[in-house]
Amino acid sequence: MPAIHIITPFSRNHLIDFLVEHLRQFNIIWHPICHENVPFPNESWIVPMFVDISNLEPNQDICYSKLNQFLNCYDMLDDDYFMFMCDDDAYENKSLFEMIRRRNDDVIFVSMKRGNLQPYIQLLIAHPSMIQVDFCGLEQIIVKGKILRQHRFVQFASYADGLLNVEIFKAHGAVFEPDEFVLFNVNKPGWWS
Repeated sequence: MPAIHIITPFSRNHLIDFLVEHLRQFNIIWHPICHENVPFPNESWIVPMFVDISNLEPNQDICYSKLNQFLNCYDMLDDDYFMFMCDDDAYENKSLFEMIRRRNDDVIFVSMKRGNLQPYIQLLIAHPSMIQVDFCGLEQIIVKGKILRQHRFVQFASYADGLLNVEIFKAHGAVFEPDEFVLFNVNKPGWWS
């Protein structure tokens, strides 16, 4: 059975315990991408990667640089699924991963919840109309290795995730799972109950 990989541009060391406990339940391979030495637990499903960000240009985005360095180095298996998760995000429940394991589609988009408290409540529902810059996040795409290895993030734009989502959707199509959710900024004060 193909593996599910979660790629995380990691910088919030104080969230290690939360992320390890949260992700452990999903039977995935987690790739935290770090620019400094981080004390991750020595567990086989956690595969950290150290990257050098010392030579970034002034307007180059650290997050997308980390992700591209991973994409340039990691040997992706064709049928493994890859997902992106920032270090302050989470997943609503196990059903998302159960759905992925039942699928064989090259590209899947899921929905995103951005907070559950006013005024921050925002739902980005998985639908072809959402595949636009500033309407979808990198956390919403699930893509097979044979597709992802063909693409890279623009490193000089804060909206590079939307650009990549649009690029992949136009080139490869996608299926949509509107009832499966990723959770955005779950540790941001005032956004979540």
